[in-house]
Amino acid sequence: MRHHNSSPNKQPRIGLATLGLLTQKLALLLRSGVPLLDALGAITLQHGRTPLGRALSQVHQDIAGGRRLSTSLRKRFRRLPEHYVELIYAGEESGSLGKVLERLGADLEHEHALRREVAQASLYPIFVSVASVLIGAAILAFIVPAFKELYADFGVELPALTRASLAASNALIGWWPIMLPTTAALGFALVGLVTLPRGTLLVRGTAQHLPLYGGFLRACALSRLTGALGTLIGAGIAIPSALALAAGAAPHRAARSELDRWSHMTLQGHSLSSLARSTLVFPPEMSHMISLGESSGRLEEVLGTLSGLYHREASEQAARIKVLIEPLLIALSGVIVGTLLLAVYLPIFELGGVPDS
Repeated sequence: MRHHNSSPNKQPRIGLATLGLLTQKLALLLRSGVPLLDALGAITLQHGRTPLGRALSQVHQDIAGGRRLSTSLRKRFRRLPEHYVELIYAGEESGSLGKVLERLGADLEHEHALRREVAQASLYPIFVSVASVLIGAAILAFIVPAFKELYADFGVELPALTRASLAASNALIGWWPIMLPTTAALGFALVGLVTLPRGTLLVRGTAQHLPLYGGFLRACALSRLTGALGTLIGAGIAIPSALALAAGAAPHRAARSELDRWSHMTLQGHSLSSLARSTLVFPPEMSHMISLGESSGRLEEVLGTLSGLYHREASEQAARIKVLIEPLLIALSGVIVGTLLLAVYLPIFELGGVPDS
């Protein structure tokens, strides 16, 4: 039977939070003894004729036709996390699909929490900065021109700050038909760049060198990486394959290359602990914990613990960023607005007050 929506362009894209919730529901039903086909049918009914519901219905049909869940999910959904499908495949092979789905659901919830913290730490400064620029532009466009004729009646040389604000006002008013679409185009181009894989890596690499944000983003990425690696190994995936899959969660290109190198080296018989001890790419505590986990035979547990520690560090960093950035941005906004208002009223102050009407 031919499915018309098998084209990648027509496959629905499922958000991380929704994917985590669906995974947890499916895990709960399977662990309760409900067969996979019946569990998928129950979940599909909850989403009706939405794009997600139609995709789930096709997955249900695939399973009824004898196809694997991992194969159907890869076909029916667009841009699922690679390790997600691989873990489901490992669960199918080992007969522990319910356990694997339960672990995946917890990991996705953890990942969603990290992304929410990243958004909260990033959007507030952006919002305040944009608001400050808009307020400044409004003052230049509407308030400064209203004082232009008043300045002409003074018949004196205006202060440098006032002349600069008048020049900026004239430029804004004269060039706004060009500046507005250009700014919008740059904004859309930036959003488009961020959505591309290379653009995402570029933005992450640049942001990790910023003060305050660098440590926060590194902690988030290391939490994702160690969590994904621990889950992959716990599901029974061989360490070389687990390393190659976990490379997608690496914090930067050097880390991804290092994990790919580890994947090849472990295939050649090198132990993960020896590779971890010799690296300079990852923090020393991560390499040390990996060595301890492998030597003790509890690598999965150690990686899970390490992921939780990095998550806690990221949360603390996010709170610290908000405490430090919030007053700084408010002060910066006040300086911008205050400087423009001072430029407007400075000639009046120098003449000894507002002239009689």
